[in-house]
Amino acid sequence: MIAGSIALVSQSGATASYIASFASQFGIEFTHMVSTGNEADLNAARIVQYLVDDPRVKAIALFLETVRARDVFIEAAGSNTAPQPKPATGSCKDVSERKP
Repeated sequence: MIAGSIALVSQSGATASYIASFASQFGIEFTHMVSTGNEADLNAARIVQYLVDDPRVKAIALFLETVRARDVFIEAAGSNTAPQPKPATGSCKDVSERKP
């Protein structure tokens, strides 16, 4: 990947910082580094929805404990609105039926 073309979304600020620190050792920079924490206001699905349409983002890396707005997440991940498809990779512990 080209430096600065990956967005990182994590529900853990500590994990996001660790991933960014590790990536920087290999010269990898992020366009965005977002930690959603307890997701009281915005959740990871809404962040992914935004990132899909950002032309600076070529790929999205995710570290999630749960996906709270599953329908929004699936829609964003399968979105055809982006000029070109964006690969997403990640780790998720649980997928919940809860809606925001």
